[in-house]
Amino acid sequence: MSRSRKTLITLTLVLITVNVMGQDQGMSWLEFEDSRQSINSFGMVLLVLWASLNILSGIFGWIFGKGPTRYFFQMNAFWNLVNLGLGLAGLFSAATDLSTLTQGQIISAYHDMQNLYILNAGLDVAYIAIAFLLLERAKYILKWRFLLRGYGFSLIVQGSFLFVFDLIMFFIHKNYAELYLYPLWN
Repeated sequence: MSRSRKTLITLTLVLITVNVMGQDQGMSWLEFEDSRQSINSFGMVLLVLWASLNILSGIFGWIFGKGPTRYFFQMNAFWNLVNLGLGLAGLFSAATDLSTLTQGQIISAYHDMQNLYILNAGLDVAYIAIAFLLLERAKYILKWRFLLRGYGFSLIVQGSFLFVFDLIMFFIHKNYAELYLYPLWN
């Protein structure tokens, strides 16, 4: 048996063992909420990092770029100012006093977050559709073709990243709830 196959089997067994041990020990409502907020905070840190890198590279590309490339970076910088604000707001919202939360509030917070990630994924698809509209318009509006192409390609990149990000966060939270929240209802 190859070394990589042994490693994969070992990791799988460790994950199954951790999962089973976690289910046997159980988890309280507040522990679930604390962990859920930690997972979300990690996602918000990733979003803040993505936004920060795009703002910095966007400013650089906006200053030194030419043609559609300049507008691509310009849109990246603008777009990620919003992402930075959302990521920071998400980080600050996690600083709540868990001891005051009821079971109903925890369940509601979980469902609200899931709904938000799905809504955002739908908006991400709309951003990508708008991007293709901008690219199509660039063929006919020659005066604005560089701007429309640059903004269009930027929206494809940003919308695609956010679509993947929102779906990953949705499924991580969903799987976590299936393991630890739903058993609390029994």
